[in-house]
Amino acid sequence: MHFLNSLMLISCETWPLLWLLFGALMWLLGWLFGRSKVSKLRGELEAAMQKNKALTGENQQLHDDLKIVRSDYEKTNRRLISAENNLEESKGKLNNALSKYRMIENEKNNISSEKDKLIAERNSLLSDKQSWEDERAKLKENSLEAADANISNKAIADLREQLAETERALAACEASKIKEDKVSFVPPPPPAGGAGINQLVSDTGDMGDIGHKPSGKSESGMGKHFDKTNLQIIEGVGPKIESILKGAGYTNWQKLADASDSELQKVLDDAGPRYRMHNPTLWSNQARYAASGNWDGLIKYQKDIDGDAANPNSKAEKLYFKAMGFSAAKPDDLKVVEGIGPKIESLLKNAGIKNWNVLAQTDVSKLQDILTSAGDRYRLADPGTWPKQAELASSGKWTELKEYQDFLSGGKA
Repeated sequence: MHFLNSLMLISCETWPLLWLLFGALMWLLGWLFGRSKVSKLRGELEAAMQKNKALTGENQQLHDDLKIVRSDYEKTNRRLISAENNLEESKGKLNNALSKYRMIENEKNNISSEKDKLIAERNSLLSDKQSWEDERAKLKENSLEAADANISNKAIADLREQLAETERALAACEASKIKEDKVSFVPPPPPAGGAGINQLVSDTGDMGDIGHKPSGKSESGMGKHFDKTNLQIIEGVGPKIESILKGAGYTNWQKLADASDSELQKVLDDAGPRYRMHNPTLWSNQARYAASGNWDGLIKYQKDIDGDAANPNSKAEKLYFKAMGFSAAKPDDLKVVEGIGPKIESLLKNAGIKNWNVLAQTDVSKLQDILTSAGDRYRLADPGTWPKQAELASSGKWTELKEYQDFLSGGKA
């Protein structure tokens, strides 16, 4: 009791102070609570600001992406417009093409109908031609029967031989007109024992031994490289015509030489329309040169017939070079020399060695200097035999050149 009284007494005396202390305590508690709340709110505010900043960055990125998308959309739209324009242009071209196609089809139909008309006309002409040929054959038969009644067979044979001689002389004159810038035409060799030989000699001058050289002997050494059954050495005779001639019995040079122009023409006519255009007038003449072994005469005769300055080799020469293993025989083709290829040929020509004659007169030491200066890859080449080979080629000694090259090994002795 006494304690309670004392407590009340103390409380009454210190009441204001207690209330002051209580208020201060409450303010302190409120301040502490408020500070904690404010700190929490500040943290939430900073987090919200950070989030807002991130959202702002994302918004900016989205804005940039939107610009890119819009740019791509505009480009795509422009491409689409361009594609539509191209499509319209293509449609226009297609329509034009279709129009042209229709026009072409119409023209094709017209041409087809004209073709049918031409075929009908051609058939009619062929029929007329056949009728004319039949009539011609009848007239020819009648004329021959009439001739047989008045002229002996021997006289007819003599007339035919004279006609063949005249045709040969005419062919010689035509060949001479082809080459105005070359020497005069070499006359064909006359048939052995044939009529008119004296007249032909007197007309053409001194023939020397043309057509009378021993068989198998020749200045050019070509005889042993050709079989007498090789008719393709004749200018104008290819594999097909050779087969046709052999099928008709002209199996070698001598048989072809003995044939008349009319007989050969009949063989071609019987072979079909594609062979009728060929002219066998000069074939027998060339065969006589080959059969008699006069290869130099055949070469000159073929050159006079051809008259091609850009390709001066005769057909017999070309086949001869091929048989010998040479791809060409032009004086500026240094590759004929064994050991010289395209690269070395170019080096030599750049150094002024343009043909066989110049190469034949060039010292081996100079040739070696040219090769050495061109680099290591050419130093192993041995030019020791090149001048001799070139000399043989320049002199036209092809057989000797071939034998010499067979003795060499890669152009080296």
